[in-house]
Amino acid sequence: SKINAQIAAGGYKSGKWILDDNYALYLPNSGKLGEGGNTILYAHSKESLFGNLKKVSVGDIVLLGDANGKMYNYRVYSIEYIKPHQVEKIETNAKDTVTLFTCDGWFDEKRLVVKAKIIS
Repeated sequence: SKINAQIAAGGYKSGKWILDDNYALYLPNSGKLGEGGNTILYAHSKESLFGNLKKVSVGDIVLLGDANGKMYNYRVYSIEYIKPHQVEKIETNAKDTVTLFTCDGWFDEKRLVVKAKIIS
């Protein structure tokens, strides 16, 4: 697989994303896996985390497992580059989706946002 990362709880505090060098992070106020909302995951753009997110293509499968070992399959339908302040592009109300994002560009001036919809 192109990306294989463990997930921990993250968040957004005082205008800054909480980051971790070893984990992809889950935005706690976003939807939980399998509950029908938009689950938001983000991580550093480094090899062991989301460094390969830029190699993902529309149609690729994203496989996520929850703490109980239940697996969820998603298919990528959207890939876009946004500016850091365009948080509304990440925090959408899309149903049955997962949004993955990471920093990109010189001095992290862009965000790479990949969205995938659940498939049964």
